[in-house]
Amino acid sequence: MFGLGIPSCPIFTQFQQVQPEKWVAQIPAKVLGSSFLFFLLPGASLPANTIATLYWSVPPYESWSFVGLIGNDCPSKLCTLKLPSQSAPESVMVELGISVENMSEAALAVPNSPTIVLDQSDLQLLVRGIATDFFRFVESFGQSMGPDGLAMVDKWFQKFQEKLQSDPWYWRRISDRT
Repeated sequence: MFGLGIPSCPIFTQFQQVQPEKWVAQIPAKVLGSSFLFFLLPGASLPANTIATLYWSVPPYESWSFVGLIGNDCPSKLCTLKLPSQSAPESVMVELGISVENMSEAALAVPNSPTIVLDQSDLQLLVRGIATDFFRFVESFGQSMGPDGLAMVDKWFQKFQEKLQSDPWYWRRISDRT
């Protein structure tokens, strides 16, 4: 019913059904890489008002992280997976789990169905990079933010990190404010 397109590998379809609506497979971390295609096999379809969500886990396979989702209207998804380097040496098997879920339940579990899943450290690096780029952009027009400009950006970033610590989804609501 499901397949993975992993660069430089044959199409992978050997998911084992472990419950009526759940499948799992183990794939070596070194083969999986960082980007792959998750898709419904040709001719396969999901029950009405459901989607298939893909999750991943590393040993001891107790904690699962969202990767992406597909459905009848969007039967494939290019997924990006960033394994923590300390928990994914080359010999580690990554367990991928697929769950067929009601669309409304899945929407609650995965706020706004992100295309890219960032952990908190990745998000902090992204925001720091964006803030630094903005600072340099302003400076390139000869508009100085003063001698303490970068210090102000650092102070802002520190406050952003504190907000992120107390509410990991804070950044999604920033553009909602007017």
